[in-house]
Amino acid sequence: MKNILFLVLFIPFALLACKKDDYYNEESELLSFLSLTSEKDSLRFGESTRIIAEVGGSGVAFKWNAERGVILGSGNQVTFIAACTCRFNDVSCTAVVQNRTVTKTVTVIVY
Repeated sequence: MKNILFLVLFIPFALLACKKDDYYNEESELLSFLSLTSEKDSLRFGESTRIIAEVGGSGVAFKWNAERGVILGSGNQVTFIAACTCRFNDVSCTAVVQNRTVTKTVTVIVY
């Protein structure tokens, strides 16, 4: 009986002790990839285009990868330089917050 009374009294106090700020901090770190866009969708060999990642969330780190070509810069905007005339060049951006990742890919045509 004492255990039941203890639980009945303890649970409401435990729930009230949780701060709403903690909940909202978790929400502000949620990660969503809004868009990944290239200013130009086709390039000639040696030309470049700026690629921009729009991500919702706080404390986001970015990792960029290109199958073929060169990526200059960091953060949510980079410059992609076409290094070969291999038609379709995929450029991917991975957004990372703590242990959560989201990846998007944009294709640039090189001729």
